[in-house]
Amino acid sequence: MRWLKDAFIESLNQGYTLLGFFVAWVLLEGSARTIVGYAVFITTFIHLITIRLREDKDEKPTQTSSDE
Repeated sequence: MRWLKDAFIESLNQGYTLLGFFVAWVLLEGSARTIVGYAVFITTFIHLITIRLREDKDEKPTQTSSDE
């Protein structure tokens, strides 16, 4: 369930990029339109399924040496 929430938020964050992809797809014709459509779909799918791999490593607490 958390993945769906994160995927939705990530899609909203990438809104203008996805809009640009859509505009490019609409303006193309023929085989270029087909290839760009598949590329947009595949890259968006890969981007969403790899959310967990791209999480910030900074969220984990780190130890500091200020206690010395």
